[in-house]
Amino acid sequence: EKPPSAVRRYVEGVGLSYPMALANDALLHKYDGVYSIPVTYLIDRQGNIRDIFTGVSPIIFRDMEDQVKRLLAEPNPPA
Repeated sequence: EKPPSAVRRYVEGVGLSYPMALANDALLHKYDGVYSIPVTYLIDRQGNIRDIFTGVSPIIFRDMEDQVKRLLAEPNPPA
């Protein structure tokens, strides 16, 4: 495992600018483990998993960014 500072440098180096979180053992267990590294779960405002991205490539980053933009464009849920 890499320390959070290494992950932060990597994320900044590839130009990702949206918030990210690192998983702990409890979170990995909740989502039935991780079978490939890296794996990214896109979670909407209601806490639902909307997409899962596995691996690293320019295509994955493009698709991930497109999906984040779509999620951010969705209206806020009612309070």
